Amino acid sequence: MVHLAAVPAEVTAVQTARRFVDMVFKHHEMPLDIVSDRDPCFTARFWQEVFTLLGTQLSMSTVDHPQTDGQT
Repeated sequence: MVHLAAVPAEVTAVQTARRFVDMVFKHHEMPLDIVSDRDPCFTARFWQEVFTLLGTQLSMSTVDHPQTDGQT
């Protein structure tokens, strides 16, 4: 499935995240909890805003404390 949206030439990460949530997640479910190893993909401003808008808990683990995943 493809979701397309018209956006201005200059758009912020927050604006993009809001459009993304409005257009994509109203049709699909989002997990309530995501565990990340601090990959820049998940720590970028866009994703931080997406998680905030969705009320998703983002748990960051570290090398010293990998037990964040609840399995270690």
